[in-house]
Amino acid sequence: MKQPILYIKDSDGNYQQIEMFSDETITITSKIQDARDISKVFTDFTKTFTIPASKENNKVFQHWYNYNIDNGFDNRIKKDALLEINYSPYKKGKIQLDSVNLKSNKPYSYSVVFYGNTVNLKDLLGDDELSLLEDLDDYTHDYTSTNVKTGLQSGLSSGKIIYPLIAHTKRFYYDSAQSTPNYDGNLYYNTTQNNIGLNFDDLKPAIKCMTIVEAIEAKYGISFTRDFFNETSGSAFSNLFLWLSRNKGPVGGDENQEEELSRICGAWGFSSGDLGFNISGDTWTVSTSGHTRRYDAQLTITTAGANQSIPYTVKAVDYVTGNTLAQLALGSGASRDFTVQLISTFDLVNYKIKWIVESNTSLSFTPTLNMTEYILDPSTQIPTGTNTAVFNIGGTGASIATTGEIIITDNVPKIKNIDFLTGLFKMFNLTAYYIDDASDADFGKIYVDTLDNFYADAINNPSSGNYDISSMIDVGNTNVDAPINYTGIDFNYEEPSTLLAINHKEQFNDIFGDERARISGIDEGEIYSVDTPFEHMKFERLIDKNQTGTSPYSDTITDDYPAPYITDILWGYSADGDFESKTDVTPATGNYSPVLTKPLVFYAVQEIGLSSGTGIKWISDGTPVDITQYYRPSNTNEDEDASTAPAFTINFDNETDEWNLTDYNINTNSLFKKFYANYVDSLFDPKKRMYKVKAYLTTEVFINMRLNDRLIINNRAFTINSIKTNLKNELSEIELLNVVDNELPS
Repeated sequence: MKQPILYIKDSDGNYQQIEMFSDETITITSKIQDARDISKVFTDFTKTFTIPASKENNKVFQHWYNYNIDNGFDNRIKKDALLEINYSPYKKGKIQLDSVNLKSNKPYSYSVVFYGNTVNLKDLLGDDELSLLEDLDDYTHDYTSTNVKTGLQSGLSSGKIIYPLIAHTKRFYYDSAQSTPNYDGNLYYNTTQNNIGLNFDDLKPAIKCMTIVEAIEAKYGISFTRDFFNETSGSAFSNLFLWLSRNKGPVGGDENQEEELSRICGAWGFSSGDLGFNISGDTWTVSTSGHTRRYDAQLTITTAGANQSIPYTVKAVDYVTGNTLAQLALGSGASRDFTVQLISTFDLVNYKIKWIVESNTSLSFTPTLNMTEYILDPSTQIPTGTNTAVFNIGGTGASIATTGEIIITDNVPKIKNIDFLTGLFKMFNLTAYYIDDASDADFGKIYVDTLDNFYADAINNPSSGNYDISSMIDVGNTNVDAPINYTGIDFNYEEPSTLLAINHKEQFNDIFGDERARISGIDEGEIYSVDTPFEHMKFERLIDKNQTGTSPYSDTITDDYPAPYITDILWGYSADGDFESKTDVTPATGNYSPVLTKPLVFYAVQEIGLSSGTGIKWISDGTPVDITQYYRPSNTNEDEDASTAPAFTINFDNETDEWNLTDYNINTNSLFKKFYANYVDSLFDPKKRMYKVKAYLTTEVFINMRLNDRLIINNRAFTINSIKTNLKNELSEIELLNVVDNELPS
């Protein structure tokens, strides 16, 4: 009989054994990918235990049933836990106290829930949105012509921030004619027209998805392996970006509103006093403890000269919750104060505050942060003493100014952290599990990789990927069923909202980038859906309206077009409206208007092949500048030629590549072909079966077996769909999928 032993980690970091009922039935269910629910991610086990209210357990849980105990056990907090089988480590996770059962008004038992670590990930991230990832604000920058042009050509912050050629309002076109263009979206370099071309405020930034993953790791104290999440050039994830468009139209929203300038009061330095406050970069951090302290924070803004008449708004924003703690609009004056009172509660409260000044006119000012600690009488809450400290910019009182600043957390799309990760998992068919093997180099991390790679890695398991359990099977009780009860799978992005994607749907009765996998020759039944939270944009390679020169792509254009010259400019348009005609390349006749897309992910490809004099006309720096390299948005991850299919695309299905106008048909490396086809084709195979067997696994097999192992029964190989084990009677109920046409020799 297997002996389960449960431990919980105390505040000193020591594991304490929990006493258990001898007759408690304990079952653990484990799975990675359920054939019947393939879009479910972050799968892991949860298990409720009933344990006795023994002397030792009462000590561990500090008599939680007695509410009169001060500073007792907090059941709202999950504690690190360990489950052993016969004194061998089996599972690590979290334990949470759920309830206490009283008999005759005395504690009889505790109910606790044991969570696997990957399940706990969803709990850990909760409903927090990307806007709460304070590390993203390390990439806050001035919204200036210089920065946008650099971001467009080569990127900012080592390429983590770029400005892709995606227009939020203006429609771009290309006309090499020397006559005066009739629309200011012409990107052709023409030195005679200083007001027609690309302005810096025509573009919004994008941030690398890897940078977001790193910010999630930093905020929540977790680590993903770099099996999939890596920066390897040309990989499926390396140059995937998220467009920073929280509002439709220009940065800040409505294209008709007055431009808002802002500045985070950053680079704080110590000036005088001593409170032990933590000042780092642009944030002030303080933890209130108990109910014996109260803190006031006063931000003083000092201006001089003409700046004294400029009104502004000052805000205190809590990075922990995302809430604006306080804000105040201030009028004219040389010195204006803004005070935020932070009152402690009976619970520990962590404040991490960024201070923001906003104005409609550039404002030069000197900020000073004065902080006061009030020592309170615990019974009356009346201050009995005070301590103070002063901080200013660089510790020297330097002056800063409001600018058109891109605060990253104010511009990320409105999406939860868990939904962002789940979207990536669904796109690339990723799997995740917590590595609790102390001998593994990635111990304590969350393994993340594609499902195909997960199964391929079985050879590195202690079993070398195979366990023969023929002698452990209860042969008297086996059930055989179909592996799935659906006849097709839909892979979906969000409903399109942008011009070309809508036009594609109307023309082809199909959403660009979506896939419909079906069992051929079978009447359509239940359809399973894999839905992502992202929108998918169709991009457009511009033609030269003047139609000069010879286009290498002329033969690929339909007869409806007059064989135009295709430029080396690919762009996206975040607007909707109606085409007047297929040749409507100057959108003066279109009723186009900005739209707010769902979160948009794309590949960024640095295009460096534009010829001098025929590049993109940049007009934000006075004299027009000819830009010959730029970041183009793309649904493929490389600058391929027409004869070679891209290594990766983020289309679920086969689509014509917008860059080279080539349809690769069956040779495409779409999301479905690359990451789902092997698994889905296997499930749809007419020879595939789901076997439900019962087995008495040995402790060695039970402890060491991994979910990507193949189990061998009578010389036939099976993969594991799920395994449910009763730790008391050693009986496992296992769902197995047969490996088709892969019988092993006897």
